[in-house]
Amino acid sequence: MAVIITLNPLIIIVLFLMIISSSYINNAAIKKSRVIDLETAPVIRLSDYLSQTTIDIQIGKEIRAFSLHKYFSQKITSVIKNELVFVKKKNKLLIKGGVFSTVLNIMQTGGLYAYMAFRFIAGAITIGDFSMFLGVVAHFTSSISMITDCYFKIQSQNEILNRYLEYHDLPEKLRNGAKDINLPLTKNVSVEFRNVWFKYPNMAGYVLEDISFKVNAGQKVSIIGENGAGKTTMVKLLCRLYDPEKGEILVNGINIKTIPYDQYMDLIGTIFQDFQLFAYSVRENLDPNNKASDETINEILKKCDIFDKINTMKDGLNSILLKRQGIDGYELSGGKSQKLAIARAYIKNSPILILDEPTAAT
Repeated sequence: MAVIITLNPLIIIVLFLMIISSSYINNAAIKKSRVIDLETAPVIRLSDYLSQTTIDIQIGKEIRAFSLHKYFSQKITSVIKNELVFVKKKNKLLIKGGVFSTVLNIMQTGGLYAYMAFRFIAGAITIGDFSMFLGVVAHFTSSISMITDCYFKIQSQNEILNRYLEYHDLPEKLRNGAKDINLPLTKNVSVEFRNVWFKYPNMAGYVLEDISFKVNAGQKVSIIGENGAGKTTMVKLLCRLYDPEKGEILVNGINIKTIPYDQYMDLIGTIFQDFQLFAYSVRENLDPNNKASDETINEILKKCDIFDKINTMKDGLNSILLKRQGIDGYELSGGKSQKLAIARAYIKNSPILILDEPTAAT
């Protein structure tokens, strides 16, 4: 700045105005493009789903068996076309900002060269001064551009951070209203549904209507009914994946909504009808919190009739399951996978054991 001032102080003011204008326009374009990104999000999610679906080895069987390759190709093509509409809209904005910056840069460089040439012709500066001032101005412009770009980038990142903090500060409904209840892990646990009503979001009719029953400690109870009768819904309510619309669910006479969520989860071991295994080792699938010994795990695997299969795997309990991107693990049959899910629930050793059609594939 000191060197440029010796040439003409007005140059500093002009450079500042042009650099800040350029950065401001580019930042405005980036802000608008971020709005477009939010509009694109549903399309991106659908695109991600299709990508994951078409490379899933399990779904691949259905695609081949029912000749769905053309169907999925058309779906992917349609999604890409929708995505390109947003990409073009975004690029158009960014190009406008880039063009404006380029024009300002040309004006700045051209104006500087013209002014310096005029001063040189007038004999006010030498050819050495000409070269020196050009270098100094270029360095000054670059430095100020970096400072303003950093400022606007920090502003931009702050907007993203604020969205995250807003999301992070949303109240956790499952944990609201919980009390500091000392409910020790014991086998003497009773469960009661008392006048429970429930319907899923955006559904008109109730799935469960005024359901009441009690399961005393030590009892084994089977609930049977037609498809859609609400059996799995009752499991979800007991696991607090949802809360009842009306009525209450009690454990040892205490409303489960008033029990600290993590403490309540320790009370329940569940084998869901649509259970999931993960692309990790057998041990991690069975005991992710690493609480059980190998002896305990092997004993339960034997009871679930899956020990011999695990023992034939190359690394035993450390063998990786499932084939995924970059993962070449073992693929178990539906029945053996279900036995592994049953073993996982037993290893958790919770006082409430819920089995949602756990032997459908065995």
